[in-house]
Amino acid sequence: MTPKRAPSIVHSYTSFFEYECCGDPVAVNDVLDVDHIPMDRRDTAICDLMPLDWYVGHHALGGPDDPGTRSRVRVKRLWEVYLHYRFDLARDAYVPIPGSGSLREVPAMRFGAWDDDMAVAGADYRPTSPQGWIMRLEQFGS
Repeated sequence: MTPKRAPSIVHSYTSFFEYECCGDPVAVNDVLDVDHIPMDRRDTAICDLMPLDWYVGHHALGGPDDPGTRSRVRVKRLWEVYLHYRFDLARDAYVPIPGSGSLREVPAMRFGAWDDDMAVAGADYRPTSPQGWIMRLEQFGS
């Protein structure tokens, strides 16, 4: 008899855009086929919340010629990601404020779309909708 291998557990992040644009809401215990690439450690505002292995998405993840890797997974836990932003005049864009992130564990994704009422330039912005989700995933066949 072959011993059964322990399941491989990974933590992934996906932005609100990836699922609200082209996906269906995900819930704990769902079995999914996900496309993923290694998480970019430069995204420190998100990586500071929890060690992350993958970025999961639907849009040419590794570039136009690299859709990433596909894996079958079961969602074990799910958290909404909230970040606060500051307007960076040099970049002319909102950027996450280091250390401002928080997580809220939920049973399922809720789609509410990004808050479109961005603050005026120079002011901090605190969205009330999640900017994405972190998923604890059990990977099959690993």
